Amino acid sequence: MEFGEICLKTWRDYRKRCLSLLGISFYSMILFFIFFYVLIITKELGSIISFLLSIFYIIIQIGVISSCFKIAKDEKIRFSDLFIGFSKKIGKLLLIEILHRWIVFLWGLALVIPGVVKRIAYSQIFYIFLEKPYLKVSECLKESDELMNGYKTSYFKIEFLLGIIFILFILPLISLTEQIENIYFIGDYAGELIFSIAGFIFFPIYNLFRANIYIAIVKDRAEEIQEEPELKIAG
Repeated sequence: MEFGEICLKTWRDYRKRCLSLLGISFYSMILFFIFFYVLIITKELGSIISFLLSIFYIIIQIGVISSCFKIAKDEKIRFSDLFIGFSKKIGKLLLIEILHRWIVFLWGLALVIPGVVKRIAYSQIFYIFLEKPYLKVSECLKESDELMNGYKTSYFKIEFLLGIIFILFILPLISLTEQIENIYFIGDYAGELIFSIAGFIFFPIYNLFRANIYIAIVKDRAEEIQEEPELKIAG
């Protein structure tokens, strides 16, 4: 898994399908603004709306991840692909995401490092499920763990670099927070709003990069399997 090759492929994919990726960002932000407005006008309901918003946020992410994965594989995407999270697979998709988050959270309670290791180990579950929807949730987790064996350090370095890039991307927007705090219907939500807008702009690019990481690892694994019989014959 060569970082440079992944960067080049992601850049080529972005240039080739930039309009689709911008459309994904636009779709994500529109849906977020709708629910953001609902959150503000129903803030007395507090935790209930926040919970529903978090579930909806996960559903949006599922659609974005799926669409970016198709772009990385040079497949055509349809507008309906963004709504895969609302399809009949919603129960399994949500279960995968919730289990993933809880496993990482529980490992993180023990120590920070095991939590990070487990998060990386299960980082490919969505891509595995999208390619093999017949697998059970536990099988997706197990296959992701096996797939990432030997790649955790490299993946961590790449994720760290992407985090730095996101911070550099969002820093200029932070200065806008104080300015929009004066808008009467935003108020205390200014920081969350700015961060979310930046996230939805960056999120498709980030997931395109992650999809290419998955494709690169699967390719490496396939090459390893092809080399093993040759080594046995040579022996």
